[in-house]
Amino acid sequence: MRDAVDIILSLQNPSGGFSSYEPIRGHLWLEQLNPAEVFGGIMTEYAYPECTSACVTALAEFARRQPTYRAAEIAHARAEGVRYLHDSQKPEGGWFGSWAICFTYSTMFVLGALASVGETYETSARVRRACAFLLDKQMADGGWGESYMVR
Repeated sequence: MRDAVDIILSLQNPSGGFSSYEPIRGHLWLEQLNPAEVFGGIMTEYAYPECTSACVTALAEFARRQPTYRAAEIAHARAEGVRYLHDSQKPEGGWFGSWAICFTYSTMFVLGALASVGETYETSARVRRACAFLLDKQMADGGWGESYMVR
């Protein structure tokens, strides 16, 4: 577990966010060299709310189990990850996601991460805004669905 934490800590971007497999190293101008006409945004790495949420949650759980291992670094990485999540929240209350059903999936993922660091409905206006966003998107049958058409 410590090896996994060491790797997670090495992958955080200056923005506080985490990417899918490595820190951001390339410049956005590299996207102009993309040889694929089908896929955009594949030449460089980006930070994602979903990946950041997974890392924040993992670091929070690890810190509960092994509170003395790299404690200051873990606390700093979690705080920076949460800052990134706060900064990337959309005005409507959700988070744009890249790994599944865009806003619904990402927002639910981020809410789990925020809960892992103590941000709950009772303690956080951001969480309350996200919950209102999700409730607004809930369908009549109780589930959630999403379209590429923003409403």
